[in-house]
Amino acid sequence: MVPCDSTATREDVERLVRRPDGSAVDARKVFIGQNVPYRPIDPAQADARLAGLPGIGSDEPFVLNVGSSLRRKNRDAVLRIFARIKDRWPAGKLVFAGEALPAELRELSVSRGAAARVVEVVKPDDAVLEALYNRARALLFPSRFEGFGWPVIEAQACGCPVLCSDAGSLGEVAGDGAFVRPAVDEEAFAEGLARVVADDAARARWAEVGFCNAARFTADAMLDQYERLYDELGALPPR
Repeated sequence: MVPCDSTATREDVERLVRRPDGSAVDARKVFIGQNVPYRPIDPAQADARLAGLPGIGSDEPFVLNVGSSLRRKNRDAVLRIFARIKDRWPAGKLVFAGEALPAELRELSVSRGAAARVVEVVKPDDAVLEALYNRARALLFPSRFEGFGWPVIEAQACGCPVLCSDAGSLGEVAGDGAFVRPAVDEEAFAEGLARVVADDAARARWAEVGFCNAARFTADAMLDQYERLYDELGALPPR
């Protein structure tokens, strides 16, 4: 039996993994629970955690992207989407948290006229990342593929609206708690992002449904599912 963290991962296991006799393995979906208890924090506390970071003032709004610069993470699309709305949102910035941007993405930010408004927070610790989720106007995550997609749940647990692709596991993990579109539909992402960053009521609605969705992914719920799997395995005759 192979526990898998999403339907997409389960389908990959069923397609790729075989027992020695050639038969399919028994793959089961078990959603993983948050391993860091991200949550809403006081705005002053968030500002204090971010005070030492260059490029992020306490009164400066920003959109957040979290992760690496692997091709599947689609950070080039993040830059293009932000560039589409930058003139409609002149005060806003784009923050990349995680891996530093490679030269080609920095060059793309220059060619799109957005370089002065791009901020990199390289390898933030959990406290800084929690503050970024709390301060961000939205998480923009148009990934080309994810086996689960931690940033979606982490952002929602902090009350940060999420705009993500439907690739891989993301549609299932984001549920009804995010603005979900195909990764290639950058125009739709730009329009959705423009509404969220400009409309406090829209942002509050996405924050509320995100909270509800993130509540599905707790450590207790994960452990309950594993306990049931072990009980099932224990009841099987020896092979």
